[in-house]
Amino acid sequence: MNQTQTWWPVIRGAGCIVIISSLIGTAVNLGFLTDVLTGRKTFNPEKKIARILKETGIGSVSLADAKQSHDAGSAVFVDSRSEDEYRTGHIAGAVNIPWDRFEARGPEYLGRLPAGRPIIAYCGGSCETSTDLAQALIQENYVDVKVLLNGWQVWVEASYPTEVGQ
Repeated sequence: MNQTQTWWPVIRGAGCIVIISSLIGTAVNLGFLTDVLTGRKTFNPEKKIARILKETGIGSVSLADAKQSHDAGSAVFVDSRSEDEYRTGHIAGAVNIPWDRFEARGPEYLGRLPAGRPIIAYCGGSCETSTDLAQALIQENYVDVKVLLNGWQVWVEASYPTEVGQ
């Protein structure tokens, strides 16, 4: 057996190890194997929000239906983000009821809502404050409350009417 024949199995084995390692590294970097290797579930806020809506029975509204309600003035849009985020920009005509202050100032905020109109709650991107606020409004006997998922984000991406300030 010559020297090339002796080293060939070693070279082939090393090559296989490099290829397999590269494939595993790529899969991990792209997130395909992260859950398997770490034993953790990847946090998916959209799935969590969908689960909350399903469990609570709160409905969601599509962007198209929300825009139609906005144009008709038939629904009250409620921004659950902080006052600072609201001042930076919000859906035109939206009322700000910051979830982080609702417990302390709920009655004051509820006074901002016109009676008898459907409510569409929204927050920034993949956040839960709109669903939390929707649950609280239902507990306060508001009947027609829905959530616009990823509200502010999808509204802005669609170039729909926004305002800045109070």
